[in-house]
Amino acid sequence: MLDGELSSLFGIIKLLYPEFILFLLKMRDIESIALLTLSLYLMVQCQKKLGNDALFDTLQLVRVVHDKVFPADNENFVDRLILKLTYRSLKMYIDDSTCDDHPTA
Repeated sequence: MLDGELSSLFGIIKLLYPEFILFLLKMRDIESIALLTLSLYLMVQCQKKLGNDALFDTLQLVRVVHDKVFPADNENFVDRLILKLTYRSLKMYIDDSTCDDHPTA
């Protein structure tokens, strides 16, 4: 179920902080990915592939969920990390598609 972005994210975490992955394995009930986070991530991936017009609204939704739903604490670390990845990925996609629409002379 993991695509390239999420696999890369967890691979980087494992390389930089190998003990963090072991901590997650020991404390499964403390750290998990919320259904809201996963649903939002998958929705963004689908919208990018389909070229949806509501990308700016989705970008704001990701920001609201990141800031309001998941407070900055250790229990929501993975959710916040995935939401940051989702936000950045969508923002880069929007910037690239906007630049492609307006070619320079």
